[in-house]
Amino acid sequence: ELGPARAIQEQVLAARLATLEPDHPELQRARLNLARTIAKLGSLREALALEEEVLEVFERTRADDDPDLQAARGNLASTLAKLGHLHRALALEEQVLLARSRVLADGHPDVQTARNNLATTLLSLGDLERARELFERVHAHLAGSLPGAHPQLQVARTNLAYTMLALGDVHGARELFELVLQGLSRTLPEDHPDLQFARLNLALMLLELGEREAARAFQPEAVATLERPRP
Repeated sequence: ELGPARAIQEQVLAARLATLEPDHPELQRARLNLARTIAKLGSLREALALEEEVLEVFERTRADDDPDLQAARGNLASTLAKLGHLHRALALEEQVLLARSRVLADGHPDVQTARNNLATTLLSLGDLERARELFERVHAHLAGSLPGAHPQLQVARTNLAYTMLALGDVHGARELFELVLQGLSRTLPEDHPDLQFARLNLALMLLELGEREAARAFQPEAVATLERPRP
């Protein structure tokens, strides 16, 4: 349970604060562990304060390409985004992607994760073209390196499809949602929520394109609800 875990981690942090130098790595690790637990409990502002302390230390004591520094930036960016501070999150995510790209191969998972995180924030900020460009690069890499039914590939396709839809590319979004449904249909049972959601996404695309009969074939109940006149 998270409540007891928090209490233990607070005790660990207090002990390390009393015995270690302010910049000691073990002290930063204790802060990050507590921040993760606090965030899971919903106390994002408390987690943010701890993550900011860690980042301040790492930015003073680590090289810019240091993986711990990039992880600290990524953690803080994620918390900032959840709190709605999207521009601050964006600046950190741009730093992470730049640093990761300098030292890692373009196809490295950490580069793809950094690219995806940045794209997600750009999408939230309404910078659709930049978000699409980054999501396309993530999708292209995963499509070339993973089996067609891999769950991670379906997530990448879905992210790109929503971005294309926001840009008005309904046909492009439809093609991706069809691929997602095909992939999930090969790996999930018929009643799995992810499969049902994929069917609904495709049905909505078909409705948008005026293909009502085809939409009803995927999600008859949902489509009937959407078509019902509002009072």
